Formats: sequence, C-alpha cells, structure tokens
Amino acid sequence: FPQEVEKPLNIVMLVPLNELPGRAPDGSFEQLDEEWPLESATQESGWLRGMVTALAQVTAPPPPRENARPNRRSRRERIRRRRAPLKPARPTLKLALAPVPRLVEELADMADGFRRADAGDQVTVEASAPGALAAAQTLADLRTLVNRDGIQPILVPYAFPDLPALTLEEVAAQLDAAETTLSRLLGQASDLSRTWLFPPAGRIDASALADLRSLQAAEHTFSSEAAFASDVAVAPGCPEPFASFTCPVSMEAGDDTSRGFVSDSKLQDLLGDLARSETPSTVAMQRFWADTVQVWAELPGTSNRVLYFALPTTWHPSPADAKRFFTSLKRAPWLRTLTPEEALARGEPQPRPMVDFETGPTAEPQLDPTLAEAAERIASLEALIPTTNRSSVQRQMLQRLNTNLLVARSRVWLDEELVDRGLSYASGTVEETDRHFQAVQIGGAEEIALTSQRAPIQLLLLNQNAHPVAVRVYLESEGLELQQDVLDEIVPAERTRQIQIDAETRASGIFPLRVSVRTADGFEIARTSIRIRSTEFNDVALGLTIGALMFLIAFYVFRTTRRRSAAAAGTDAA
Repeated sequence: FPQEVEKPLNIVMLVPLNELPGRAPDGSFEQLDEEWPLESATQESGWLRGMVTALAQVTAPPPPRENARPNRRSRRERIRRRRAPLKPARPTLKLALAPVPRLVEELADMADGFRRADAGDQVTVEASAPGALAAAQTLADLRTLVNRDGIQPILVPYAFPDLPALTLEEVAAQLDAAETTLSRLLGQASDLSRTWLFPPAGRIDASALADLRSLQAAEHTFSSEAAFASDVAVAPGCPEPFASFTCPVSMEAGDDTSRGFVSDSKLQDLLGDLARSETPSTVAMQRFWADTVQVWAELPGTSNRVLYFALPTTWHPSPADAKRFFTSLKRAPWLRTLTPEEALARGEPQPRPMVDFETGPTAEPQLDPTLAEAAERIASLEALIPTTNRSSVQRQMLQRLNTNLLVARSRVWLDEELVDRGLSYASGTVEETDRHFQAVQIGGAEEIALTSQRAPIQLLLLNQNAHPVAVRVYLESEGLELQQDVLDEIVPAERTRQIQIDAETRASGIFPLRVSVRTADGFEIARTSIRIRSTEFNDVALGLTIGALMFLIAFYVFRTTRRRSAAAAGTDAA
C-alpha cells in the first residue's frame, strides 16, 4: 500500500489497561515473582509507562504545517515551493481507552507515598521517592489521555471481574466502586459513566446483560462471538454474507437490549499472540496487519464497515513494541480509526440474540463461603465503629476492606498459580476484622457477693483499638432481677469503661450472670459469666429466725422465772 486507499476499513480499537493488583489486603504493596509489578510497570522501561507514552504520541493533534522557507539561491525553487500544495497530515489515532479502576486507584496510592512489604518488614516509601514519582507521572499522563479529543473513555467494572459469575448485588458493587474511583481520580464523571461498558475479556451473556440493564448500565457494550446463539439463522457476514462480520450489533437478551460491537474471533486470536512469549512481537504484528488487509480486501469499495477488536489485557509490551504497534496502526493506509460513538453512528446495528453461558470460570471453591464470611465481618465492623466523628483513617480502612472483596472476584486470579493470592483478599479481610473484635473485652470479678437485697454489680469494658467502639451489652440471669438487661455503650479508643448494673435478689444462693458484648447487628465480640453469691435472707427465713429467737428468749425467761420461784419457796419453808 504505497498510497492512500479511497475507502479504508473503519476500525474500533479498545485498549484496556490492567495489571495484577499490587496492594495487598492489609494496604501494603507486596512482591509477586520477586518484583513489585506496578512499580516496574511505571518505570521508564515499564510496559504501562511505555503504553501511555506511545498513546499520547499517536493521539496528539498534528501541529499546523507550513511550507518550508524557500532557498534564496534559486528563484525557480522558490516559486515551485510557493505553488506546491501542502501535504495533508495523517489524522490522529482514535480509540477507546478502558483503564481498570483498581489500577488507577493503586497508582494514586503509590503517588501519595505507600507502604511496601519487604521480606516481612513494612517499609515506608515517601512521596518524593522514585517509585512514587513514577506512579504520579503515569497517573498525570493518563489523566491527559482520557481528556484528549479522539479518545473515548470506557468504564470497566472496578476489579476486572467475570460478570457472568457475579450476582446482581456484586455487579452493582463493582460498578459503583468503578464510577466513584475514576470520577475521583481522573475527573471524568460525565464521560466515564456506565452508559458505555467494557465487560472484562468481552464476556457477557444474556443474564449478565439483563443485570446490567436493570442497573441502568451497558446501554452500549462490547462482546465476543461466544455470547450469541449459534443455532439461530444469522447471516455469517455483514454487510455481505460472504464477508467478515463488520457491522454494529443490537444485543438482545429477552426484553433487554444493548447496542455495540462484537469482536472478530480470528483477529482476537492473532492479537492474543502479542501476549504469548513464544511468538516474536514483530511476527505477531505482521500477522495482525495481514489479517486486517484481508478483511479490507473483501469489500474494498464499501465505506460503512466497522471492524472491532480489543487488545489483550495480558499484553505488556516494551515501550519500543508499544510505539511500533500504535504508530504502524496510525500509518496503515487501508485503515481508519474511529471512536465507538463515531462508528456506531455509521450504520444500523444488526439484531443478535444472546445466550447464557452454561459454565463460567470459577475460582477456588473456598472463595464463595469465605467471601460471605468476610462480608458479614465488614458489616459488623462498620457497626462497631461509631458513625459520628468517624476519622478519614477509619473511613479509608473500611473502604479498603470492602474493595478487598471486589478484588477477590477479579478474573486475573483464574490462573492456577494465582488462585491462593486471590483467596487471600477474602481470608485476609476476615483476619483483619477479627483483630478489631478481639481488641474489645469484658472484665470483672469472677464472683461477687451481695450482702443486701439490692446492690450494684461492677463490670469493665476494655477497648484496645485505636478507634472508639460502640457495643451493646446483653445481661441474663435467672436468679437476679436486673434494672436493665441491654446497655448501649461507647468506649473511647484505648480506654476502659466501667459499667454499673443495679441487681436485686430475694433469696440466698449462687446465681450466674451471663454477659454478652455484641455489635449493633448482633455479632458477638466477647462473653463472660459471673457468679453472684447472695447472703440476704428472704422474708420467710427472716420470720422463722425471729420466731425462733423469740421462742428461745421466752423459754429462757420462763425457765429462769420458775427456778427463782422454786428457790424462794424453799427458803420460806425453812
């Protein structure tokens, strides 16, 4: 192709940006395969820095072109250059950019300074350190990209999960976290909305689409061929049956529909070679270009065809390879890049009925029960920490714990070597929340003696957390009458609070007092039992005692009187 073609093939390229989560469940950044993935990716030689830099170069608006200054020594040359028309500049590359929100959030965390887990020790990396500065620069470049004309930002669920494997509640949590994160860190709340959605790996079926549409999401989306019914009579090609399918689609799932694009399976397989180490990058690129030429040559005189493809999220090229790929794509004379919105406006979407996947990727079987347990623990921890005057540190902690559950659902853990790491985001959350609960204890004497009918009982609530706690104390005893059996208490951070309970007993004996400390949602934190020994007589015993005493007094008075009377009578007789 030595020159421009009259009617190039329109293409929509989606570029997802993702990396293995580097922030561990406890908030520190951990090593993976003896390196810190995100720190390496943001260095000058890193894949993420190289990708963002290459995209910035090929999407930059062309500078205004002017004729070069004529050669003063040649009047003929001066006239020729003055009359020569300006050569039009190649249009800038247009594309869809889908940064994974978790990746963006970790970049922001690193830019502010972060904690690194190094050989079991926690090392603080200041914001002025090279690793933090590299993350800050990458984030700034990414903000520039999503604001650039010709780049359409696309929303991705927060942690890159497999949507068909999620419940409706889990899908809603992923979308909410994605919108909140990107609008806060990239400042694109209006563009990065859920109207345009990229399902991770293009995996979306009828049920997943129905869930998304019920959440007012995925009005426009992207899919793979696997989502559509193979037994329905649908033209194999579009706009002509013999050609590749190069039309927008209307994805139908019952009463729910979504307009968008479906990827070409052969082209996606060729792109997958870019991420496979056994295939040289130059060979994979040449095969990709050759296939796009073949698609163009099917209908070279048609101008409204649209070919969609998404780069593999596992493709982490060198900066040189990233520049080579995007520059070549921009220069290819048989291709014209469009944003998804531009491409969708060029043709009427073709209806395609969707199916449900029989089985989806499943992670470790232990994940679901562990996730459920972790979700319950987080809810109880939120009930433990008072909402009034909750500090930013506490809010950030609760947010991190909630996002741990979203990260546990990421598709990146489907690799057998990474399953345990994915599970750790759920199990680690359970362990961390339990430490907060274990720092709350109930104390008091093991046995208390009541020497009167009514007396106070003293208990101690100990809070070793660095934050205040709100607890509910439940009291229960069969032999005591308690003035209150439920107490709501707030214990300051790292303090002890004394509780006084008024108790009444009407009988002597030993009565157990069972004390349970729980959160407002009923999760039990601590339990103890105190023996209450009552030495107070009841009314019957008191009456019998007094009666017996009166009898004894009367008996001894009567006997003493008789003896004195007998002695006086004997004296008189003598």
